[in-house]
Amino acid sequence: MQLNANPRRLAAAPFLALLFLFRCSTASAQTSQESLNEARSLWTSKGLTDYVYKYRKSCFCLPADRQPLMVTVRGGMVVEVVYADDADEDFSPGDAPNDDIKKRLPSVDDLFDEIQNGIDRSAFAITVTYGKVYGNPTSIVIDYDEMIADEELLIKAGDPIPLNNSLESSPPSEL
Repeated sequence: MQLNANPRRLAAAPFLALLFLFRCSTASAQTSQESLNEARSLWTSKGLTDYVYKYRKSCFCLPADRQPLMVTVRGGMVVEVVYADDADEDFSPGDAPNDDIKKRLPSVDDLFDEIQNGIDRSAFAITVTYGKVYGNPTSIVIDYDEMIADEELLIKAGDPIPLNNSLESSPPSEL
């Protein structure tokens, strides 16, 4: 018997595995809020407003929306976005994505706001991992409604690299 692998099903496999994992380890809303407050406090205490970080969203969406991106933030605002070195072959590293993608990319502060939004909306499941040095979210999985498919939010974010006089000090961590 020959099996035909559907590319959409294969692309969904990591997403489904993450869903299974976080459904098995969902924290309470109180714990999520406490963790968010602690991490945001650590992030704020570092005073980091100029940095670059790697961002990747997993979704049932167009390939351009799922590519790893390098996001440059200055003064807390996203100022530049380019495809990361490990983007698919159809996306050249260093090239800018289209404006629609760029305008939707978050700063680290925006990632914290997205987590707070999930808590405030009493999402069915929220699982977040925070960086040890800066407290920034490094993995966000939010399932807003148990009964709705494909509305989940899955984001991987590398640790921020501080920018000094527009020079990057080291390459970003891998996702």
